Amino acid sequence: MAPTTLPLLEEWCSALPALAPGEELILRPSGQKCTATLRGEGVAPRVFVIHAGVRSALDPTADAGLPGATLIDAAEHCQRWVGEVTGPLVEASLVAWRPGRRAVVRLRSEDGRVHWLKLLDPKTYRRAVVAFAAVRHVPSGLRLITPTVLIPAVCGYLAPSADGTPLHHLLTPSHPQLLHEVAQAVTSLGAVETAPGLPESDFQHARDAACGMLEKAASVSVAGATLEAALQRLPAPGCGPRGLVHGDLHDKQLFLHGATASVIDLEGMAVGDTRFDAINLVEHLRLRDLQRHGRDLGGADALLARLGFSRDASEVVAYQAVVRARLSAVYRLRPRWLTLADRLHEEALALAHQVS
Repeated sequence: MAPTTLPLLEEWCSALPALAPGEELILRPSGQKCTATLRGEGVAPRVFVIHAGVRSALDPTADAGLPGATLIDAAEHCQRWVGEVTGPLVEASLVAWRPGRRAVVRLRSEDGRVHWLKLLDPKTYRRAVVAFAAVRHVPSGLRLITPTVLIPAVCGYLAPSADGTPLHHLLTPSHPQLLHEVAQAVTSLGAVETAPGLPESDFQHARDAACGMLEKAASVSVAGATLEAALQRLPAPGCGPRGLVHGDLHDKQLFLHGATASVIDLEGMAVGDTRFDAINLVEHLRLRDLQRHGRDLGGADALLARLGFSRDASEVVAYQAVVRARLSAVYRLRPRWLTLADRLHEEALALAHQVS
């Protein structure tokens, strides 16, 4: 039976302005209150807080959780911090914003180059600095998009653009050469040499993330508790290959350019079981098939095999269960995808029962 949607979802959606063409609604509930982000391609996100049927618009430049908020949409303010690297700036545009957590600003310099300014909350910034400093050696053919400038005074960093095209914009990776390139990038990422000090990442970490998202989605669905209980009964897989873990590797984080792969958004790097990154990416490729075509076209399974995994292995199924469960909760909070969220929920439950 598909999860039952609760009345709060309708209340929150009805309080919002109409979505512009191409915009997507993302909800982040907190009790009876909700932060709603309207995100579109090529435009700044619009963010509102909804409480008791009343909405209030938020101003990113007034975000008290981000020490660098005053740099958003202000090229002249950014110039002070990054101008020695970028040269004269002509534009600063907000492209992503999660209140109190992070913002991404696209900077364009006078010579036409594009740079990315990422503004973080203080805790995330401190972790990011440790993560960036821990990188010692990166295998040939892999590029980690790490800061060109750290800006501790505003808890931000400047990064260059990644070369190439994000995997998200490429065809389903069923072509043998593309499968090889993606698999090689995943393997190389796990083989990055790091200094001690990075946080640990294991199966329990992945399970906790899934359960945390299911709890957040409880405001709009009553069925998350059943899936969460099934995840908690999963036996943890045995020790797997250990190495660098991105922590959220998916098709928008990986860029391909000839024989080189670039990876972005590295502030959450850890060390641990590299199977998580691999299966997280595979599950996102399957997700894109479902979003674009309404069915699984098989590219995800082909990549899984290319990475050397058997789809029937218990440790693979366990990781698939927790990743698919987390995605079911993420898309439960994106009203456009409620039917997809129902499907992911049922599949994750079946996977969890398969190995528990």
